[in-house]
Amino acid sequence: MIPVHHIRRAIHAFYAEVTERSLQLALRYPGHRIFAEKTVRKSNERLAHYIGVLKSTNWTTENQGTLQQLCRDAEEDSIKFLRELQHEVKKAEEERRSATG
Repeated sequence: MIPVHHIRRAIHAFYAEVTERSLQLALRYPGHRIFAEKTVRKSNERLAHYIGVLKSTNWTTENQGTLQQLCRDAEEDSIKFLRELQHEVKKAEEERRSATG
């Protein structure tokens, strides 16, 4: 069985990446700071949800597959946030190019 603390660390890592990329967006493109802040708030809500499920479930009696699915779901959610951030970065780059070019 995968130790629950390993899953918790993985989930935190997924969402730490979202926070880091949001910060990069806000610093490089100040006009997109509000989008970055909203993304961090939403991702923190999802992180709290997954950590809450981890803490409130008795994993000694719960199926290992359920724990793995929880980790996959958290990863998929964080990837969705990262895609949205990537799209926003491209949009910001295009805006900057059109303003200077």
